[in-house]
Amino acid sequence: MSTPLHHFCNREFTEELEELVERNVLLFMLDGSVIFGRITRFCDCVATILPAIGINGYYGQAFPFVQFRPPNGTLFAPLTISEVDVDVCNIAAVIEGPFVLSPLAVVNGFRVGKTPLTATSFPERKVDSLEEELKELEGQNIGVSTLGGWTFGGQLGDVDDCIVLIGSATTNFPPALVIGSVVVFGPAFPGGSIVLTGNFHAWINLKAVVQVLLP
Repeated sequence: MSTPLHHFCNREFTEELEELVERNVLLFMLDGSVIFGRITRFCDCVATILPAIGINGYYGQAFPFVQFRPPNGTLFAPLTISEVDVDVCNIAAVIEGPFVLSPLAVVNGFRVGKTPLTATSFPERKVDSLEEELKELEGQNIGVSTLGGWTFGGQLGDVDDCIVLIGSATTNFPPALVIGSVVVFGPAFPGGSIVLTGNFHAWINLKAVVQVLLP
């Protein structure tokens, strides 16, 4: 791929994204920004994002815009734009699920600094890679941090083909873990985090993962 971010290129992750075409998604970028919209097509290393479908805005009206938050937590409202073309190598993670309202319209999360999760590097265990470590933690409620300042809290699902799957947590350990929800901490949210309750799933580019967090 012709992209300045080629070292984060993950073909398996891109193939997973292609399965989400025409679905409403949250895209978490390596630069710390976040996008809410609908993936419509892929062309080489570029994904086109158009407004989400079936999402209500103010006063119950349809919301015909892509929403974008740069890595600036002081920005109260997201930017509204008609289309975004994204370098797929800049995508650290994507969340898909039963969105009814835009998760970026109003953010009432917890402060990032209050999370009690602690990073672990497993210093006494000899393993081949972080991927192997994650595979040993499948089924546990953990946090996964990526480049861009994102941390995803929930139940670890499958770890395969350079992709990490996070689903809704099965235990409470607030604010990092909320039962029945995926929690995301990051620099783009005014409150520091968002809580997505329901059947949400996060697909994470393993090449962007920097640490595992255990409650």
